[in-house]
Amino acid sequence: MLNGTDDPAVRPGSANADSGTRVNGRAVPVGGCHGEALRALHADNPRAGGDAPIADRIDMETFAASRRDGRVTKAYARWSACMKAHGHRYARPDETASAPAWRTRTASARERAVATADARCKTQVDPVGTWYAVEVASQRQEVDQNADELARARGDL
Repeated sequence: MLNGTDDPAVRPGSANADSGTRVNGRAVPVGGCHGEALRALHADNPRAGGDAPIADRIDMETFAASRRDGRVTKAYARWSACMKAHGHRYARPDETASAPAWRTRTASARERAVATADARCKTQVDPVGTWYAVEVASQRQEVDQNADELARARGDL
């Protein structure tokens, strides 16, 4: 409900986060409650609040690009191989947290085993650190390339 999706390939709260689900008879808004709040902040005019469009664009584009970066996909592949060695098949680390099987009140023995292997493999491979470094580098490059427009957005804020 918060972000509009459980899909790890979709940025939480974004316009692409459309689960199409209903909760207590109400449709979850596109982008979840987060997306609805952002739209409300921008409702009256671009200066009503929220992130500037340039910041949103940089955020979305660097997120998507970082997931496709070879360093990240290689780190995911190493993590996946580590998980497979522990008896679990996952392509990406975010799949472990979003698995529908884990939507229970109490963690099963299998869920605890997956979580333990996930923690061990993340410690050995550091796919999250790799992804973070790649995305931050990409964001810094975008910030440098869009410095004037970002300065205007800062002034608006």
